[in-house]
Amino acid sequence: MAIEHAVPVEVEPLATAHLLDSAADYLHGRARYAEARSLRERALSIREARLGPDHLDTADSLNNLAAVLHDQGDLDDARRLHERALEIRETSPGPDDAGTATSLTYLARVLRDQGDLDDARRLHERALEIRETCLGPDHPETADSMSAVAAALADRGDLAGARRLQERALQICEARWGPDHPETAVILHNLAHIRHEQGDLDHARTLFKRALNICEARLGPDHPQTAHNLTDLANVLADQGDLANARDLHERALTIFETRVGADHPDTAYIITDLGNVLRAQGDLTGARDLHERALQTHEARLGPDHPTTAHSLHNLALVLCDEGDLAGARRLHERALRIREACMGADHPDTARSRRELAGVVARLESR
Repeated sequence: MAIEHAVPVEVEPLATAHLLDSAADYLHGRARYAEARSLRERALSIREARLGPDHLDTADSLNNLAAVLHDQGDLDDARRLHERALEIRETSPGPDDAGTATSLTYLARVLRDQGDLDDARRLHERALEIRETCLGPDHPETADSMSAVAAALADRGDLAGARRLQERALQICEARWGPDHPETAVILHNLAHIRHEQGDLDHARTLFKRALNICEARLGPDHPQTAHNLTDLANVLADQGDLANARDLHERALTIFETRVGADHPDTAYIITDLGNVLRAQGDLTGARDLHERALQTHEARLGPDHPTTAHSLHNLALVLCDEGDLAGARRLHERALRIREACMGADHPDTARSRRELAGVVARLESR
């Protein structure tokens, strides 16, 4: 690698930082996160020393390093670095610059994964407004913001509004990047999620398959983005009753995540939850309970006890306990999940309604004893 020779031959430090970033881009894109992180840290150190802590290039390095930390599941440190980069960009060139929109988008993604849905949506909407003004309504970065706002709408249960934005974003990406580009696959994946939530399983399956084919061809069969599409396609297959194939896809996705990001990564735990749901549907309650308990432990440790994803784990574990006849244990978990969902998502969100419905069923069974 060229960067290995940069220091011995005394390449100018800022040129070295550029080489480090280029190499890190390659590694990050291939999910080689530990190697990418090391190079990002070196590039940031050079730029801070040579350009100062408030230079725009330093802000770029902060965002680049934070993006790797985010993918590694280190949300707190990623947030801290993104906030610092955003502060630099809002000072100069200013709050309405396209580069500021990029910082807003990075930070919003971390906030969403931390469960701060309202602030994430606010930042994504602000980034969309900036990009539409600076770059135009049909720019790929504008489409990226549209897709992010759509995801925020879906988080709040506005599936119709989310679908309209995702479809518009997909149209832009297909026109600008082509139908088989990895960025197009991201939008396809996001739109498939919405179609799944709307109950349109056939269209969701088609979109997930298309996104999966792109990721396997362009990113590789063992890339985390490929794994995301595998597990989400598996969820559709499970809802269609194809449990055997759903289980196979979940297990393949789990192997990828455990290998590429680690056994205790929040995304790994999410796949474990989905696999646990399939085992429950197949009647393997012991196996399902073991997986859901493992996922809950990871989500509580990595995301916190009051995170929406923790509520998701609580809800699914409660369903297994209910099937096993432990109604008191199921009630406690459903009550906790309901409190989290009401606080984070609101009383009228579909997930909140689902928790309320399941809790009512468990309470009725307990009272009928």
